[in-house]
Amino acid sequence: MGIFSLFNKVWKTILVNGILSTLFGIILLFVESDVLGTMIKWFGIIMVVSSVILLCIDFIHTKKDIQWGGPILQYIIYLIIGILCIVYHAKLSDFAYIAFGIWIAISGIFLLISTIRYSSHIPRASVTIVTSVMLTILGLYLMFYPNNSQDVVTKIIGVFLTISGIWQIYSAFRFKSIADATQKNLNNSGITKD
Repeated sequence: MGIFSLFNKVWKTILVNGILSTLFGIILLFVESDVLGTMIKWFGIIMVVSSVILLCIDFIHTKKDIQWGGPILQYIIYLIIGILCIVYHAKLSDFAYIAFGIWIAISGIFLLISTIRYSSHIPRASVTIVTSVMLTILGLYLMFYPNNSQDVVTKIIGVFLTISGIWQIYSAFRFKSIADATQKNLNNSGITKD
């Protein structure tokens, strides 16, 4: 049951990260800088709502003793980042880019660790490793050089976040298929024993 729980935890987290990354990438690509402050506010609202929902689901499943396996600390970090985005949206300050940088770096590191840990089960794991390293670098860049994240650089970041978000969503479903296959094998071995 241990490996099934781990894969179950990983695919759900990567899926959430991928959806958020894709949304943020599309926002950066198609929204002008004067509207970006409002978009950051909505992004913060989405992060707060999704974090609260995921925390509630995790709490309910824990009380019912169901293996949901949500990383509570990560959801709390997302909640804090969402609140900060809502509070600082009007100024479109460096802090907003730093907050996005922190989230992107966390997503990249989580994807990297998960992929390395389960690389023997994942076809073309090297592509996911490269994507996660680039996500981490991009997150660190946004954290330490927020002033340079305007205009052309913002569009480049938007393209990368959109592509990497789609790849994370694809990777999440690959992790899910591994979890499903593991569960099926566990069920079959349980049936043969009876």
